[in-house]
Amino acid sequence: MSGRSTCYIAVAVDHGASFDHWLDAWRASKASRLAIKRGIIDICLSTGVSGLVISLIEFDAALPHLCRLASATETEVWLGLPDYDIMGKYDAAHSGAGEFPLEAALYAAAQAGAAGIKAGLRLAPQASWDEAVRVLEPTLGVASRLNLGVIIEPYFRAVDTAEQREAFLTSLRFADTVRFAKLDVHDPSVWGPSYESFSGWLARSEGLGFEEFYAGVGQSVRHGCTGTMVGAAVWGIDTRSILDLQSAELIAARIGRLKALFQRSSATG
Repeated sequence: MSGRSTCYIAVAVDHGASFDHWLDAWRASKASRLAIKRGIIDICLSTGVSGLVISLIEFDAALPHLCRLASATETEVWLGLPDYDIMGKYDAAHSGAGEFPLEAALYAAAQAGAAGIKAGLRLAPQASWDEAVRVLEPTLGVASRLNLGVIIEPYFRAVDTAEQREAFLTSLRFADTVRFAKLDVHDPSVWGPSYESFSGWLARSEGLGFEEFYAGVGQSVRHGCTGTMVGAAVWGIDTRSILDLQSAELIAARIGRLKALFQRSSATG
């Protein structure tokens, strides 16, 4: 398993219901979801990216083929999962359909030839990030045994202090199997210093347009951000034909700008 990179540009296409917004913008049917996602994957592979995040649930049968296709361009594939809810001792019992077991996803990643999994974590009202660390322990143990990586995407709450965020990220830093933390760039001047506790984190777009995301990344490189795991900020183009030549060129140009940003930062840092 390779170490943490100084410039890692990954594109995420593992979106669930939020992808429907873009299908509507493109006037595309729900039946075309996987075909469009596959087209975006092909554009990203032809552009040259470090990694791709694809949905384990959506692409289950096609995972081995996609991993082989990506390996030809030295691109890692990460399996994206539905966000995982961390329940506290005093939270009500989970009333949903249950969580997708992270360990099961790791075995699926190993069988498909993927680099590992990306796990988004959300806290229930009475849960703490210390509990999230305990929940992750068996997952990280399985990842180590399978020689796979894990990307942790904590969705910090407004009430989570800089100290709480820093403590959680520091706990991840000492786990060799945690390749990256995926963090927000909404307010780098406020939260960036606490994110420095995990050197080599990736920026997520989380609803930002490309120019706003690009500006946030530019401010975050001084706080340890060394790459992106970006979704709609790159491929979210308000056009009728998402997979036409013009759209493909725009996606490639956005990826190119992000690469150049980190290259400049590396050269001056």
